[in-house]
Amino acid sequence: MKQKKWFFVAGILLIASLMIAGVQLFRSTIATRTLAVQPESERSKEVITFSFTSFGSDAEMKKLIDRYNQSNPDQSFVQMLTIPRENYTRTLNMLMTSGEGPDLFAVQSDWITTYMYKNWFKDLTDYISKAVEVDYSNWALDYGSFNGRKYAIPYGLSTVRLGYNKELFRLAGLDENRPPKTLADLKSMATIISQKQVGNQKYGFVWPLAEDWYGFMQSMEIPLTYSGVSVFNFKAGRFDASGYEPWMETMLEMNKNGSMFPGNLTMKYDTALTQFAKGNVGMMLLSSSDVYRLENELNLNVDWGVTMPPAMDEQKASSGALMLVPEPVIGINSATKHSTAAIHFWQYLHSERVIKELYQKGALIPVSSRIRQDYPSELVLTKSKFRNFQPTDAESFYPKKPILLDSTITPTVFNQDHFGWNNRLKAYREIASGTASVHDTLQSETQRLNLMLQGAIQMGSISIQGYMQESFDMKHPLQE
Repeated sequence: MKQKKWFFVAGILLIASLMIAGVQLFRSTIATRTLAVQPESERSKEVITFSFTSFGSDAEMKKLIDRYNQSNPDQSFVQMLTIPRENYTRTLNMLMTSGEGPDLFAVQSDWITTYMYKNWFKDLTDYISKAVEVDYSNWALDYGSFNGRKYAIPYGLSTVRLGYNKELFRLAGLDENRPPKTLADLKSMATIISQKQVGNQKYGFVWPLAEDWYGFMQSMEIPLTYSGVSVFNFKAGRFDASGYEPWMETMLEMNKNGSMFPGNLTMKYDTALTQFAKGNVGMMLLSSSDVYRLENELNLNVDWGVTMPPAMDEQKASSGALMLVPEPVIGINSATKHSTAAIHFWQYLHSERVIKELYQKGALIPVSSRIRQDYPSELVLTKSKFRNFQPTDAESFYPKKPILLDSTITPTVFNQDHFGWNNRLKAYREIASGTASVHDTLQSETQRLNLMLQGAIQMGSISIQGYMQESFDMKHPLQE
């Protein structure tokens, strides 16, 4: 008995030591991995840290930081933290929870409300110029606002398109000027391409699922708004995941018939993008920010085309506005000890000069339509595919959906799995793995989401009237 107790205590001590070592390793890794190293001559300057991620490349942001460090007058120095893109959100959340978050940070759109809920944003209401307020729509100003106070403004946006390899189309006997318009077309064309390329390790379609955002948001939920499908029904004030059944069924069929690039469940988005650049993928859903990486970093030299995402079927095409995604959204840590320097750098990043420069280089598309009109990107006028990703009349931002938090936890506790969308994405992953019924799992997830929503309404943490719109129209979701 004593021996068993000793082993039990020893096991507990070992686990505890490993946990401590892991936390220390995590912190030391984040603390030392910076893109901007403070020169010896500038060690007297105040240092502010900045974590950034976009759906494309960080190269242009690094250039902006270097230029700022060389010319800024406020005696501060910006260090950019390197966080791998596939782990960005989880790592940032851990840093913020531990009280060691950066002074400024970019937040992906589906976490904005949570960060306001956690009071992790600094109030910037008094630091946003009148010129900026005039330049942005009411939606953009409200997006990062809470209780009448402004915490962040999305100054860039991302669009989603289907990219396709014209050379693989030609080799498969397909018309390169007639890309797929529906899911049925996508499946048929991907199958033909894969069958024609047997033995060449080239496939009709790639669906990378190692990162939930790219696999299930960018490649499914966002594109299917074009077919009038949304996970939240703004008219009824209820969640409904059942609309994704045709997509899931099609993907599973493509995986079985060999038209899907293999290893999708563990494939990272960067890997899929590289395979597309090498000409090994017939079709892939891409964002506007990917164009910069494809044309400047991945040496893409294939003949490729760009078209709107495939609709569920011909009848549902254009049933809804294709969703525009606000990114990047940059905020200041409410706990920063370098408030003045952080605000100065935040204002620099949101200046017209910087936004114009990023747009002209194809690194982002400005939210401000005036900037897009006054300073048209040179890439829009050239052969760059960046021109094919410009927002159209068939696209729009959408109202914010309710953010669901498990009502059994206290506001001081933070666990990503407590938030509604994480379990939703887990349900999608179970379906994609082939271990769960498509229909039953989506129905079960719909029920779970609505139970959480009802609980939040009863507790008073969500006012459903703020999300319901009796006249909501997915073709004009903002009604502006």
